[in-house]
Amino acid sequence: MLGRRRVTDYVPVTKDVIDLGRGVLVETGSFTIAWTLAGGTVEEERGKYVNVWSPGPDGALKLKADVRGYFRPLPDPAAFVVAIPAEAPPIAPASALAARLDAANRANARAVQDHDVAPQLALYADDAVFMPFANTPRTGMAELRPFLTAYVNAGRGVTFDSVRVWNTGFEDFGGYVLEYGKFSVAWRAGGSSGVTQGGGLRLWRQSADGSLRMLRQIGTHDHVG
Repeated sequence: MLGRRRVTDYVPVTKDVIDLGRGVLVETGSFTIAWTLAGGTVEEERGKYVNVWSPGPDGALKLKADVRGYFRPLPDPAAFVVAIPAEAPPIAPASALAARLDAANRANARAVQDHDVAPQLALYADDAVFMPFANTPRTGMAELRPFLTAYVNAGRGVTFDSVRVWNTGFEDFGGYVLEYGKFSVAWRAGGSSGVTQGGGLRLWRQSADGSLRMLRQIGTHDHVG
């Protein structure tokens, strides 16, 4: 990436920080970034981010995970891709929480495949922050409901042959569950077809009875050349 562009400015603005316990913090916010291309052209973009901070051996906060996304589709997404060898994710042990997450993700996948917005909205907390790919965040059900409803309705001309939602791991903090999510969608529309894949972070609020409601979500798409 250093050979493609030189970052000249990066300004993150924290929106909120959620203390999960055990010293782990989830920070959400927005950013402005500027860079200079190899030919001298200067560009600027805006976007949103989620940082997961965890205390290191010396007690100082270290980034455990971060996801960033822009507010719009990038004109040349391939220029932001770096080839990284794939690694097998750790296998999470079977547990009641793993089963609940799996059930929620299967319900979400089924609702997406059926173009059914109601069960998708039912997964979110009323004060959720949803950070969709190549778009601006939606905060609270008053913003999330019309956005997701319009998004689902706009895609009714697309047939989803398969939808899968899962995770590569999760962490239980009692009142919160941090999930490292993935998705894969096989779609058809007119004479076109393809598979869209991606991932991100999902932060669930966990009630005393074990029920889950999504509190923060940010997603990205894998680039397909």
